[in-house]
Amino acid sequence: MNVTRLKEILFTHVVKGVVFSKGLSNGETLTNLQGTSLSITSGADGVKVNHVKVVTADVPATNGVIHVIDTVIMPK
Repeated sequence: MNVTRLKEILFTHVVKGVVFSKGLSNGETLTNLQGTSLSITSGADGVKVNHVKVVTADVPATNGVIHVIDTVIMPK
């Protein structure tokens, strides 16, 4: 198991702070814990993060909020 690669993948999916969907806007860019950008788009086909569809938004967690996506975003 490559722990370093697993950490990179995990950090690609996490941003600092609590970001609810109401606080996001179309075309916005967030920086993840990996230090790369996540692009937010909103349109007729729903909300996407880096072209990956958000299937459930605003799931509260004890340490933030979760937005469920339908695909793993792989770091470059």
